[in-house]
Amino acid sequence: MKHFLLFIAIIILSVSNTFAQGWTYQGNFPNDNFKGGSGLHGLAVDPDGKVWVTKLSPEYFTPPGLTDSILVRLIYVFNDDGIPASFSPIWKIEGSGFSDTLIGSNSRGLRADQNGNILYVTGNQLMYRINYQTGLGMNKVELGLGTSPTAPAVSEDGKIFVGPVVNNGFPIKEFDSDFNYISDVITFDQSGFSRSVEVSMGGNTIYFPSYTRRLIIVYQRSDEFSAFDSVGTIMDGAACESITFKRGTEKLWISAGSFNDLPEPSSPYSPSTWYEYDLFSGLVTD
Repeated sequence: MKHFLLFIAIIILSVSNTFAQGWTYQGNFPNDNFKGGSGLHGLAVDPDGKVWVTKLSPEYFTPPGLTDSILVRLIYVFNDDGIPASFSPIWKIEGSGFSDTLIGSNSRGLRADQNGNILYVTGNQLMYRINYQTGLGMNKVELGLGTSPTAPAVSEDGKIFVGPVVNNGFPIKEFDSDFNYISDVITFDQSGFSRSVEVSMGGNTIYFPSYTRRLIIVYQRSDEFSAFDSVGTIMDGAACESITFKRGTEKLWISAGSFNDLPEPSSPYSPSTWYEYDLFSGLVTD
């Protein structure tokens, strides 16, 4: 399994009419020391500007009030100035009817939902919703994918889509805003590995990257009562492992590949680079 970068590079887009010339490197967030051998495997930003990150693998941590450390998955939450939030790091998710210490399987991804609360998925096929203001659990569901989950995607009305890391024979599942299972919307019959999925605001177009196949498959349905069909691919050659909409636009930010999983050599894409893809024009715009 491949990992995200060890640091989060904070970059700011300044006013510029020159393609890809407006980005200025500002340093490592939250500081130069926040790193780990397993790398990061989830990142989200909430409405307050807090940055949520989680590493792939568990690490040793001494919970408040205890003297012995435990091996636990941690979710770090930083204010936009890099100072940890009052409830960071999260080592236990507590909600109505559950209190789960985050031991065991790896972290698999984070995503802010339609209200800014944080969806968190784990390698043992659990999904949680965490209140972005308090750090407390709101919902929990067993995904039942049969394989580790990708980072989830969320429509504007709160429908949640979670894909399979291992593609062949496993589905993308749809849940409603209360974490009730709706259906398997796509089942894959080709091999491949994935890390994330994204969905249009209306919930009727899915963008599913298979980084080992170096393409992003587009699935569409006419409405929520219809079946999804494959309608083509975008960014062919990109070994995409992270994907997200730029808020309020029809533009996707797409990673092209890493130095572990390189983009297609004949493609115009570079590793460790993210591209803004305009869905209307079908062109890379930044």
